[in-house]
Amino acid sequence: MTFLNIHFMEEMKKAIIEGHKDCTSRRIPYGKVGDVFLVFHEGGRIAKCTLTAITKRTLADVTSHFYQREGFPSQADFIRKWCDIHPKRGYIPSDQVWLHEFSVQFEKKGENKP
Repeated sequence: MTFLNIHFMEEMKKAIIEGHKDCTSRRIPYGKVGDVFLVFHEGGRIAKCTLTAITKRTLADVTSHFYQREGFPSQADFIRKWCDIHPKRGYIPSDQVWLHEFSVQFEKKGENKP
């Protein structure tokens, strides 16, 4: 097991802490199954996230099947955020990305659920 440093915007940290996000898509793969990253949120909660799967998929596939697990209420919201994060390349459905799925455990007060 390796501890990873995976950056998340504050709104995505909040989605993880609130139990709305358990995967993230990246242009490159991070770590391997079993590796861990921590998410700290301003409310003092700490989420210990363990990678459970890393798969290469098209951005269109992620948008169609994983947008809710990415923490978004709609496919359009996912696409909008993707374009905000990647303004030069934008959203190209055929692009290959790495989907990182993870389980979440909470470290504050022994909590296991939000």
